[in-house]
Amino acid sequence: MNPSMRENAAHRFEISTTYESGLQDELTILVVSANLESRRTVSNILEALSVNVIPCSTLAQTEQVLLLQHPNLIFCDERLPDGGYADLLELKLPGRIPPPIVVLTRNGEWELYMDATRRGAFDVIRSPWCPTDIELSFIRAVREERHKISHAGDIGRCSIRKAKLDI
Repeated sequence: MNPSMRENAAHRFEISTTYESGLQDELTILVVSANLESRRTVSNILEALSVNVIPCSTLAQTEQVLLLQHPNLIFCDERLPDGGYADLLELKLPGRIPPPIVVLTRNGEWELYMDATRRGAFDVIRSPWCPTDIELSFIRAVREERHKISHAGDIGRCSIRKAKLDI
């Protein structure tokens, strides 16, 4: 990606991530891949967007990180040495909603896309990892998360207004 494309992507992200959304200023992304080169490539693309990236190589390591961290998004390989994206989607995090998961695949089969999204994956991205695909998936996930948070605030305000009217 040339510098002007990186600046445009960063600018688009800055515009869509204003304080009015209610999300924290610094975003944390988990990149889970047993393949060092894949982990490095995806991490570099995300770091260019000025986000914190936490790399993991196994499902067990990811579970440990999730006990301590609250990432905004997870990019996860289709297969890991001790599981895969499906195990991560089924992982229960006590007291919080799990972050969206983007599945990284090398084969890009339609069946995988359908299965992953049916199980609750946010997106599926096929190798080779194109910076634009990673960036767009990231931006979409952040926007959806911000929309959910702002919508939840609206629902809370509506219920408070309704309670005041009922009194």
